[in-house]
Order: sequence, then C-alpha cells, then structure tokens
Amino acid sequence: MEVHNCMIVFHFLLFTFFKVADCSDVSIVGGKNVKQRQGWMVSIQKNQHHVCGGVLIEKQWVLTSAHCKLTLQNTDSVTVLMGTLSLKDKKHSQRIGILSFEHHKAFNKVTKEHDIMLIKLSKKVKVKPQKLPKEEQDIQIGTKCTVMGWGMTNSTDQKASDKLQMLEVTAVGRKQCNNDYKGDFIITQDMVCAGSMEKNKGTCWGDSGGPLQCKKSSKRFSKTNIVGVLSGAKGCGDPKKPSVYAFLSKEHISWINNVLKKQFNNKPCANSLFTFPCGKHGRDRHSTSNFLPPEGDFMGDTTIGLQQVIFFICILFKTFTYQMHLFLSIKFLVLEVSIVGGKDVTEQKLKPWMVSIQKDERHVCGGILIKDQWVLTAANCKEQPQKSVTVLIGALSLKKSKDSQRVGILDFKYPTTYNEKTNQDDIMLIKLNKKMKVKPMQIPKGVQDIPTGTRCVVRGWGTTDSKVMKASDKLQMLEVTAIDRKRCIRFYSEDFEITKDMLCAGSMETNRGTCWGDTGGPLECKHSSKLFNKKSIVGVVSRSKGCGNPRKPTVYTFLSKRHISWINSILKKQFNSTTL
Repeated sequence: MEVHNCMIVFHFLLFTFFKVADCSDVSIVGGKNVKQRQGWMVSIQKNQHHVCGGVLIEKQWVLTSAHCKLTLQNTDSVTVLMGTLSLKDKKHSQRIGILSFEHHKAFNKVTKEHDIMLIKLSKKVKVKPQKLPKEEQDIQIGTKCTVMGWGMTNSTDQKASDKLQMLEVTAVGRKQCNNDYKGDFIITQDMVCAGSMEKNKGTCWGDSGGPLQCKKSSKRFSKTNIVGVLSGAKGCGDPKKPSVYAFLSKEHISWINNVLKKQFNNKPCANSLFTFPCGKHGRDRHSTSNFLPPEGDFMGDTTIGLQQVIFFICILFKTFTYQMHLFLSIKFLVLEVSIVGGKDVTEQKLKPWMVSIQKDERHVCGGILIKDQWVLTAANCKEQPQKSVTVLIGALSLKKSKDSQRVGILDFKYPTTYNEKTNQDDIMLIKLNKKMKVKPMQIPKGVQDIPTGTRCVVRGWGTTDSKVMKASDKLQMLEVTAIDRKRCIRFYSEDFEITKDMLCAGSMETNRGTCWGDTGGPLECKHSSKLFNKKSIVGVVSRSKGCGNPRKPTVYTFLSKRHISWINSILKKQFNSTTL
C-alpha cells in the first residue's frame, strides 16, 4: 500500500513539473470551436481523462508526440477517443484500447529532439485516416497553418476543453525560432515552429501530439496537409515563444513507414522481467529503451521480486564500474577524438577521398584528400618521425585493405599561428609522395556560416566504445547537429575559447559523439547556399571533452575565410607561405 501511494505522489509530481516548468503538454489558448467533425482527430486519454491529441494515420495506428508517454505511462489505463467534437459526447464517438507505444529511438525528453511516437490500437477502426505526405517538403516562412486540440482555452485554467478547438498560426523560420529559444533548446531540421503574433493566442497544456496542418500548393501536399505534431512551447500564447512541432522530415517519414511496414507483434513475452512486445529474439526489435519497456510501466508494478532486485544490483554495479573506468581514463579523452554510437559506413556510402593517417601502420587520425597530392587534417595530428607516417586511402576496413592504397608523405604544413593548448587554427596540410588517381573532395570556394540546427555527418575509424582505447576496424559515421557558437561558448567557458574559426556540432543523446581517433576527420553538412554543394566539407574534427557528452559537443576547425585563404595559398605556392 505504501508503494502504491508513493507512486501516486510520484506521478502527480512528475505531471505537475511538466505543467509548471515549460508547458511540455500543450494546448490552444485564444482559438475557436471546430464546427466540422474530423474523424481522424483523436483524444488520447488516461483513465478517461484527456492527456494529448493525436492523428489517425492508418486503420490501427495513431501518430502523436513521444513525450506524451511520460504522463500516459503504461497501456492498461490508456484509451483513444475518436470521431467527436465534444469529449462529453459519447453518442458520436468511439473509445478504443491500445496495444503498444512506439517512439523514435533518438527521442530526447530534454531537448525535444525526435519527439514523435506511434500508438497501435487494439483493433482496426472504420474511420478514414489522415494520409501523411510521401516526401518531406519544408514549410516556407509565413505559411498559414492550423493547429487543433482539446487543451486549455485559458492559461489560468487547469482543465482540458470539452470542445475541439482550432487556431490559425503562422510558420516561423528556424533561425528566428532558435533566437527565440536561445538557452532553452536547439531547433533542428527535424522541427518546425509556428505561432501567432497576438498575445494570449497559442498553445499551452493538453494538445501535445495534435496536428499542424499547413496550406501548400505543391503536388506532394494536399490543399491542407499534416506537416508536424505539437511538441512543446514555453509559456502560453507568448508571441516571442512560438510552439515547436516535430516536423514530418525525411527522417521522421522514413521512421513512420518502417514501423508501419514491420507491423511488430504485440503479444507479451513469457518468463520475462518486464511485459513488452515479443520479437524474433524475445524482445521486440523496435524497442527503443535500454531499461524501460516500450509498453509496460515498471515503476507502476508494486510487486518487487527477486528478478527486479537482481536487475537493480546489476545496474548499480555497471554504473560504478563505468565511473571508475571513466576516472582512470579521463586524461586520454580530451584532444584526440572519435565516433561513439555511430554506424558502419556501407560500400555505397564509401568516400574515396576519406583517408586514415597512420604511424607505423596504426591509425592515428582521419583526413581528407582535397587535391591529388594533398590531404587536409588537424594540426594536432602531426607525428614524428615523418618517415614512419603513411596515409591509407579508399578503405572501409583497416584490416581488409585490398582495395585501398598506402602512400608515404613528403611534408606537413600547418599555420604558424596554431596553438596546441587553445587549438586555435588547428588545421594542417600533408603533401603525399606521389599524385593519386582518386577523385578528391572539393572544399568550398567561399564561406558561409552553418545555421544552428543544420544536420551534418562526421566520419572516422576512431573507437566505437569510450571504454576501449582502440581504433575501429570499420569506418564509422554519425549524424550530428550544428550548435550555436554562443551556446558552445557557455559549454566550454571554463575550458577554452570558441572563436569564429571554430564551429560546434554534436548529438543530443548521451554516448553518441566523438572521443579518440578521429581528429582531422571531415564534418559534412547539408547546405542550400550556392557556395556549397548539396553536401560539403565545412570543417575538420579538432577536439572534444569527454565521450558523447551532449553538453560537451565536438569542436571543429571551421573552413572560415582565413582558413580557406591559407589552404589556397599553400596549394598555390607549394609551401612557400606559412602565415595566416
């Protein structure tokens, strides 16, 4: 009984925290009643009380926000109400139970990244679902959109609206939205912002997961189409804090289609510590949590058995040993960095210009072939004696290198202004001992800074586990997000200075980032500027502090105007110029 009462208090405090802190569950203030019934618009409820909105996208699937699960917890008390304008109208509505939750594997409740979830209903419904766009197409700034939901109609009222509300909002540019939310969280390419210019008109509590519909003339979109689901807002109806939506980006559309295609089995596993859907090997292949099941509420189980006790002992032991290892190896985790939490680069995505710089045929750093006889890397990769250094080109695997070429070097060249303590101007060119018949990677001719939230990719052969100080055999890649310099300066305020010749990028997830072995590797970013290709090298890995720490993103030497000018000078004068 004491455990049960404790859990009630815990859920109450958790619920109160999210309402008071930043209105993570959001709703419509200053809207108007919806007059025409929207069959696909659903109310997701816990104990028959409205919690979030959602969209029926298939006969048995509802799209909503991942953070709604924090309040919903387990599946037993959760139902979905659909086909109604009024929550009290039982005559025209139908209430359906649910089988399981499925949220995006990269969802982060702190940063709101990938705040998207699918709910599988207990049966197929005879309601026409809302079709999602087949492809991503970004929404232009100023586009008129509509948001709907049963949330609060008054920011001082702590009660959901009985009648479905709607409000016209306007799409806000990501750059502006990042400025509005500076210091709170980063608006990425997988998010979109929309709000009203009027006070007391916007979202607050109760409509997370509700749809953002925008008018679009493109063939890929209907006259009005779902382009995102409501993720969060700070404050209620504040024009300077527009609502943030999980955007139906290429990444999110692909994830949704993948889940719908696999149609995972929801029968519970027998003889298991938790209750969760079974997959090919017992646990469901789509499960996205290491410790919490996607379906069952572990904290809600008041029976503490031997298995649970053993589980917690294992977790405590694992945490202790990890902290000890981190303490013993921390001195190695500052300057030379590599990829943790990435994935293997496939044959199709092999970049022939990607090189492994080696000493005595052991991997030290990454690099980029930018001319037939020139490699770009970081200055802190300089190794002596020079004759022991070689470059491996065209390899996916460092061990199986039959299709790769090993080349000696003639010289290193780095700026006289390079500072190994501050990593200022951490850039270097290596001249090979012969010209290569490999297509090099062109660096941009001009420079344009990378907008905050831009999606980028980093590659390298560094360690894939922060506990193992050994290079990876297979080339790895990891998607990262560009971070605002001012924010990065705050992260590293006690360590070193972030200048305009540096840029920062990282992952919002823990244990996904750089550590040891990929210094000098390329940062590729998508950019629509004429100065850049579709994907272009914008920097080389310089340093990080710790491994995969979201609050210590990787710092890159940016291909700024100074650095591009220096590179061109070296290539033109063949090592006659050494000064930036």
